[in-house]
Amino acid sequence: MLILKFVVILIIFKILIVYADNVQIKLEGLNDVLRSHIESKLSSIRSNDIVIDQCFRNVINSVVYSGLRSSGYYSSIINFFLYPSSSDSNKQENYILVVRVNLGEPTKVSKVDVNSSGDISHDSDYQKLLIESQSYIGQILNHNKYDNFKNKLLNLSLSKGYFDFKFYDSKLIVIPASYKSFWSINFDSGQRYYFGDTHFYGGGLVKIEYLKNLFYVRSGMHYDNQLLIDCHRRLFATNWFHSVVISPNYVNSVNRTVKSIPLDVFLVPAITNNIEFDFGYSGDIGSRLKIVWKNPCINSYGHSFKNIFSFSLLEQYVDLNYKIPLVCSPLEKYYLLKGVIKHENICDTQSSFLVTMNVSRCWDSVIGWNRGINVNWCLNCCNELKKLQSMMLIYPGVSIHRIRQRGGMMPFWGDNQCYSMNISSDLWHSDVNFFFLQSRNIWIRTLLNNNRVIIRNNLGWMKCNDFQSIFSFIREFIFFNNYLIRGYKYQFLFFKNTLLDQLYVPSKFMFGSLEYQYNVVERWWGVFFVDAGNIVKNINGDFCFSFGTGVGVRWQSSIGPARLDFAVPLSCFNKAGSVLQLLHIYVGLGPEL
Repeated sequence: MLILKFVVILIIFKILIVYADNVQIKLEGLNDVLRSHIESKLSSIRSNDIVIDQCFRNVINSVVYSGLRSSGYYSSIINFFLYPSSSDSNKQENYILVVRVNLGEPTKVSKVDVNSSGDISHDSDYQKLLIESQSYIGQILNHNKYDNFKNKLLNLSLSKGYFDFKFYDSKLIVIPASYKSFWSINFDSGQRYYFGDTHFYGGGLVKIEYLKNLFYVRSGMHYDNQLLIDCHRRLFATNWFHSVVISPNYVNSVNRTVKSIPLDVFLVPAITNNIEFDFGYSGDIGSRLKIVWKNPCINSYGHSFKNIFSFSLLEQYVDLNYKIPLVCSPLEKYYLLKGVIKHENICDTQSSFLVTMNVSRCWDSVIGWNRGINVNWCLNCCNELKKLQSMMLIYPGVSIHRIRQRGGMMPFWGDNQCYSMNISSDLWHSDVNFFFLQSRNIWIRTLLNNNRVIIRNNLGWMKCNDFQSIFSFIREFIFFNNYLIRGYKYQFLFFKNTLLDQLYVPSKFMFGSLEYQYNVVERWWGVFFVDAGNIVKNINGDFCFSFGTGVGVRWQSSIGPARLDFAVPLSCFNKAGSVLQLLHIYVGLGPEL
């Protein structure tokens, strides 16, 4: 009889204990969110060369039940079922452990009670958090949401200068029998700290008055980390510095009766005389050498320059830019001096030489419109059939523009809007009277995450008393931004229309583009686009657009998308005697706005 009992015990022991080379745990009865949450907790359990006994089941049961409770399910029922795996080609003992869960009724948040003492009680951002806390009432209890809300209170206190913040008590009370939970959080923020004196170190050549006006935080202002972030952005945006570090000096503020924190600003000047070389090739102008010479800060007043030298067989130009910031607001208010010298061989019998000078007064804004007024002087000399013609223009102008974007260097939402007006008159000794208006826009929108749409347009209109005299000057106005229709050569539309009629001088232009981008995989986007536009003398019934279309790819980089486009023309210009190239390839890199 004793031997029989021993045999029965061994059989039961053999049934309850299974030796497995590998076991797969399968969860049933859970939604996707809960399954992902619990699988992440089970991932730390070893699944090979194990003994599937009651102890192993208890470990699984504890992990699953802990994950369910943290998600608000306190009355769940868990059952285990063990099945041999069908894939035993390697003659190994493989099993599937099915964990079947009956979730039961979830526990919901019934009340959220947040009590504070100290200066934070009157803080507007804290009041928003109080309103947010009430939104959790009625939701299924989630321990992570409770912890995240406490972290929001702590982060808000530290970012707004409540450095004496401390929790008196914080409780998450759960009553499983009634499926209810209560949040109770009590804390003291203490007195809000103030900014102390600001000390600059390593500012280089720049005068301290310029730095103080850029760094608008003053002693006695309430501490706010967002102000420090904005001041860091302003200092860095001047391009005067290679590195900007703002360090609140907490050490010197300890044991002080006055709750103030001094600030130390460490500045590393930017590299001076930065020279870049760029060599490229274009089917329109051939090989080109481009040199960019920049100096971000040349004196104690923060003056800077950027000079561009470009050389090719058909076109050579020098672009000189000199910026003079004003001490009252160095980043937003400044003068810009600009000079351009350009020589171009239009054809074998025609060349032009252009010299322009520009003085601009600019008012920039981070969130609003950037405004500017300017005065331009232009000397244009054209040599056609060994006949030299010259013209001098003085034309003041005004402009407004703004750029808005969200989403980094390849924004999912944004726009670039620019509007300008220029006037030339013989009242100030300009050779030709004209009035010119221009509008340039780029719009970026994203639909359903993976679909981007980019719309571009460029419109211009000129009224002039002597178009023939400013023929080449109009061309500079129209192609100032290198706006083109993909599928045609650069400036082809301009010369096509003028070749049709030697007396034809276009005074109006309209360009537009519709581009669709689809995110194929990770950083890669496929592109389809249609460009349209024309340059005309009059808008009448005979006016028609020239179209170009094509496909391309985009690769999202840290400095903007890398672009590769293939385009073909959809219009034919046999009347001009021109032979159109069927395929054009465009390569680019940089921001889209």
